[in-house]
Amino acid sequence: MIPAPGCQFVGNDKNVYKDFKAMPSQDIYGNQTNPANPYKIVDLTAIGKPSQIGAASSNAADQAAQRMRAGTLSNIVPLIDSVGFVDSPGAPEKPDPILMNRIANTINSPIYDSTKPTGEFILAADQDQLQAAFLQIASQILRLSQ
Repeated sequence: MIPAPGCQFVGNDKNVYKDFKAMPSQDIYGNQTNPANPYKIVDLTAIGKPSQIGAASSNAADQAAQRMRAGTLSNIVPLIDSVGFVDSPGAPEKPDPILMNRIANTINSPIYDSTKPTGEFILAADQDQLQAAFLQIASQILRLSQ
């Protein structure tokens, strides 16, 4: 990646606040980073805090899934499954089960909508479980396609 002249972020991710004055209100696809009923509360002026960038990203992903299920992105309402992978107990980043259930619209989701397709959230703790998760989803896709 070739940085723009004067870009402070490239080379030191702690300098993101020097390049942006505030968090964008939406992503490139129109998903809100701090919608009216957010999954996570976002301080749009706290661009230099990784937790706020993560919260805004989670909101955008959550809203994208909701918009897909509502049919606002196309006339097809998808079944969404989500897979989380934790390769070691001490991993610094772990999948957010609440967000993954929200995205998949599982019955464990706090915003479960029974009028929309119910997906699955599968958490895999190692490569064998990850392979089994993808095989389970592939089998479901094949079953639905027949």
